[in-house]
Amino acid sequence: MAPYAGVSRSARQLTGKERRDVNSTANPEVEVANRVASLLGTTLTEADVHRFLLDAADTLGTESFAVYGPDLFFRWRLGERVVEIKPDYDSRTGEYSLQVRSFDRRSPVYEDEYLTFEYGGLDEYPYLWTVGLGRLPWGEWGPSESVIDTWDMFDQTMAVILRTLPDNLALMPPQWRHPLTLRWDMGAAGLGLVSFTGTAEGLTVTVEATGEEVLIPRNLLGSERSQISMRDVVAGLAGGLPL
Repeated sequence: MAPYAGVSRSARQLTGKERRDVNSTANPEVEVANRVASLLGTTLTEADVHRFLLDAADTLGTESFAVYGPDLFFRWRLGERVVEIKPDYDSRTGEYSLQVRSFDRRSPVYEDEYLTFEYGGLDEYPYLWTVGLGRLPWGEWGPSESVIDTWDMFDQTMAVILRTLPDNLALMPPQWRHPLTLRWDMGAAGLGLVSFTGTAEGLTVTVEATGEEVLIPRNLLGSERSQISMRDVVAGLAGGLPL
């Protein structure tokens, strides 16, 4: 797979040869890579990440790009090339980081992803959701529809999506954020449709028939060691009924 050029507080320094190579050709890919290199040794904030992504969109264009999750990253199409930017926040250290890579659309990256979706387990999928953000349809294949009918499958998919949505959205510039909602028909439990809507503030659970809602704050979700289990939340609302 194509290597990442990354920056964080612990990022390595570029060698002289790497600097010359990075600056050797003026094109959008190189310009974005140069911007990452210029941030080496910098302590990033959430606002810095947003600014970098918006500047990258100015450079790479907004015709055709998309966001993927729950291990958040963005992809831009530039003809037969793809530029990928991966922002991250480490809740244990409080550090933000950025990584950039680019590759051909016929590169092994896509082949590896296809094979993983085709033959891998749910916990191996490179992403579980994607949303086109550009003016043109993204039109890229992704995870096929799966029937989630056991709690173990729920833990590997829906629970991960719900738990990470607020952190994912917080890393996105506000201009790009769309509330993402998952809905369950819990008629058997007497609730009817129940929706789970992710925002940068947290996850809002709404009983649509009554309008009752509760916000699970973002800081209670996030990591695998989060204080709230989405499996327990959904199972509790469903009255312990099987999926």
